[in-house]
Amino acid sequence: MHLLLLLSTLLVVAAEVPPCDPETQYVQNDQCCKKCGPGTKMTSGSTCLDPKCENCKDGEYRDAYTILDKCLLQPYCDQNKNFEVPVKTSKTEESTCVCKQGYTCLSKLCVTCMQHAKCGPGYGVQSKGNHTHDTLCRPCPDGTFSDETSEADKCKKRTDCVLGSHIKREGTATSDNICEQTLSRHVRVIILAVVLAASVVIVLGFFLVYKRKGKKTNSKADTEDCEEASLQEKPKIDHPTPDPDPESFISEAQVSQEEDMRTPVEDMEEETAIPHLTDNGNYVTEEYGKEAILSRQESQTTTIPSLIEL
Repeated sequence: MHLLLLLSTLLVVAAEVPPCDPETQYVQNDQCCKKCGPGTKMTSGSTCLDPKCENCKDGEYRDAYTILDKCLLQPYCDQNKNFEVPVKTSKTEESTCVCKQGYTCLSKLCVTCMQHAKCGPGYGVQSKGNHTHDTLCRPCPDGTFSDETSEADKCKKRTDCVLGSHIKREGTATSDNICEQTLSRHVRVIILAVVLAASVVIVLGFFLVYKRKGKKTNSKADTEDCEEASLQEKPKIDHPTPDPDPESFISEAQVSQEEDMRTPVEDMEEETAIPHLTDNGNYVTEEYGKEAILSRQESQTTTIPSLIEL
């Protein structure tokens, strides 16, 4: 009976208390009072419905609503423990320390930093480490090798022996191939000299052909230029047509008249006549059927009648 009375009393008291938001409010004297927000603290002089809130200082934070008058300190990232100094911290949440380059955190809260693991000979780096996970190593596959200890280098490809050499000793996961020259040094020098000599001969041949072709082209051009210049410089000579001498020939009318006056007997005599001499001792040139033609000097002094008498 007493138990029932106690339970009923508690139910009545609970029903009289108003409901409050447990995140942003607190109960005081049966009232829902306000809290200070994240990044602040409550100062003196605050009332239930009008709290006096103040921002947290640098290096402090408050990540929830509060009625406390102090902020929380940010974690100290000690450089002597291989932590990096935070560039900027938040006042509403806790900062996380970060390990410096080459180190990784051992836990989620990053309380301790550990140096990255290094891959030894025969192993290469598969993934580089950072501040959240360590370096991951793997064995070198066939055809590759690693002969050093490193936290960043991958396995290297083995050397391929070039022409004129062969593998003297095949490499392993920790060593490279060792090559040996197949030909002796003297043979290699001779082959190199022959190749160089052939190259020089080919180059000189091309040079001489090009030079000879250039000379032919230049000489041909010079000849054409000289011919053109001689044609341009050669003066034109005008040959005057000689004026006909009126006394050097007998007009066609006089010849025609003389032919009409001649007889057949005279023609026959002319065919068998002996060349006559002029007064000056020159021969008279005669043609069959034509009048005798005197020399030019005597034709100037001899008259037509005298020619007919002859």
